[in-house]
Amino acid sequence: MISELLNRMAGAVPTGWAAESDFERTGAHVKVVLRPDQLEVLARFLQGDGFALTCLSGVDFSTGTDLVYHFHRHDKPLRVAVHLPLERGRAVRTLADIFESANWFEREVWEMYGVQFEGHPNLTWLLLPEGADYHPLRKDFGKVGGVADGPADIGLIPKEAG
Repeated sequence: MISELLNRMAGAVPTGWAAESDFERTGAHVKVVLRPDQLEVLARFLQGDGFALTCLSGVDFSTGTDLVYHFHRHDKPLRVAVHLPLERGRAVRTLADIFESANWFEREVWEMYGVQFEGHPNLTWLLLPEGADYHPLRKDFGKVGGVADGPADIGLIPKEAG
């Protein structure tokens, strides 16, 4: 089932990298790495293959944000994790017109990480105060003003572990 999906995906979608993943370790059967210009084609392929977008998250680095899209088929035990590395300030196309669930997911990522989603129908605040001009899940957030730099600073893990 997984190798069949990878073969069909390779024929339909040019990806940067795709391979079977260790589900027990990663929570996905297939892991894909894309460039922003490849996202729409892969999303349409997955939607046509019966996948739903179940989660979109971000991982912030000093140079940018790695978007991680999680797709799941409800009729088969099959999950795909799509990683999309973005340079700081780079926009990506919305998937809200392909997957309705992307609407809120993208709004949250926009708020928390500052990633712009081109063509999004309603990129407005969900969790932060309206008009907020900060992104609390970015690594550069809190570098001024005494906000903790890591979990050891607020006692979530022992200092020697952090």
